[in-house]
Amino acid sequence: MTRVLVLGVGNSLLTDDGVGVHAVARLRHETAVPPDVTILDAPAVLAEVPGLRACDPRFAQFWPHRHGTDAIFLALVRRD
Repeated sequence: MTRVLVLGVGNSLLTDDGVGVHAVARLRHETAVPPDVTILDAPAVLAEVPGLRACDPRFAQFWPHRHGTDAIFLALVRRD
């Protein structure tokens, strides 16, 4: 079986690129996440970048004043 990685990338502060944030939030709140789906620890994958924890510790949040980037939300979701 092919493994699929879904990146929930976006900016929840803007309406034009927040779809990744909302897709992962919905997946996170589903009462029955499929057994073959794993939400990975995004800050651990990017351990060399400090201060990435978001409201859910599995997700990463980049900030302009802290990381010198756009405000970006990142979630890593893997289908096993």
